[in-house]
Amino acid sequence: MVRLRLDLAYDGGAFYGWAKQPTLRTVQGELEQALHTILRVPADDPDEPLRLTVAGRTDTGVHALHQVCHLDVGEATLERCVGHMGVPAPQALFRRLQQGEALSRWEASLLLPDRQDFAHLWRFLEHSCAGGPTVSRLDQLVRHAVRGQTGRCSYGRALVCLHVMDERGLIQLSLSGEETSV
Repeated sequence: MVRLRLDLAYDGGAFYGWAKQPTLRTVQGELEQALHTILRVPADDPDEPLRLTVAGRTDTGVHALHQVCHLDVGEATLERCVGHMGVPAPQALFRRLQQGEALSRWEASLLLPDRQDFAHLWRFLEHSCAGGPTVSRLDQLVRHAVRGQTGRCSYGRALVCLHVMDERGLIQLSLSGEETSV
């Protein structure tokens, strides 16, 4: 899951406050409906409900200048957004990073792993390589490593973890054409 922050300003004159209500036009209701359209998620999808969380809310007719809210979005939903909305593919960001290109703060946050990401990948590699070196396509290796991961470890973060582990001598990563050996 990726947590997206939204910073809002709105004229509340046409709304019946913030909180979503089934029969009234509210700020939360309109935003969630728009997010379902933009992210291409059906409104009744139980796996991706797209519910906004807000620290404060407004009453009927009240305006907001600096309202902050967030929603949690699954990795698969964000991957579907690659190609529209300007969301870069993790592989493209990783290549830019390897080439020494400066990434924006937001782009870097998509690739920045934490201790849990490293620990998850290390456990995966210990299990996968118990019988000797593992050989597969890098893309398959990374996708297999993050599959079923309920934490925030994503494809891009797993790529960075592998690169750092190889750079630090914790693993030996060999790339030969399409094949990757760990």
